[in-house]
Amino acid sequence: FGGRLQGGFDAAVHAAALPAIGLAVWRWRFDLLGRWQKLIFALLIAMLTLALLQLLPIPVGLYEMLPGRQQIVADLARAGLTPRFLPLTVDRWATVRALVALACFTAMWMLCTTLKHGDRVRLAKLALLAALPLVIVGFVQASLKPDTTGANALFANRNHYASLMA
Repeated sequence: FGGRLQGGFDAAVHAAALPAIGLAVWRWRFDLLGRWQKLIFALLIAMLTLALLQLLPIPVGLYEMLPGRQQIVADLARAGLTPRFLPLTVDRWATVRALVALACFTAMWMLCTTLKHGDRVRLAKLALLAALPLVIVGFVQASLKPDTTGANALFANRNHYASLMA
């Protein structure tokens, strides 16, 4: 979809990946993981927990103790709003989007850990084969433009294309 924010393309990709969470939970076995996989799983769970904690409402008095939040409470008061509780996050929907993206990544990682080594190697080869057309599109863009910094293939910006190339 090109990774563009306009049009909800990221939301469509994440929505399509959500059923993978159920499949991952169904197939996944913690006791079969190696030490590094258990460490990565713990890190992913900690990240998901941190994102969820950002959405929990806390008392305004505690909220105001956080850096830069006094101005937000003052702006709300000027607007005639006096909430008793506010979430830690400043942008709830950005936090929800980040949580869904992280949940989808976690599900895909969990599914990959259920694959045998040979299956993971075939999956990596398939991913490289699927990325090849994007590389070619970027090369064509670079050859058609005098300013080669404009090449981004089908990605939102050239940094994403550079990551693919790396």
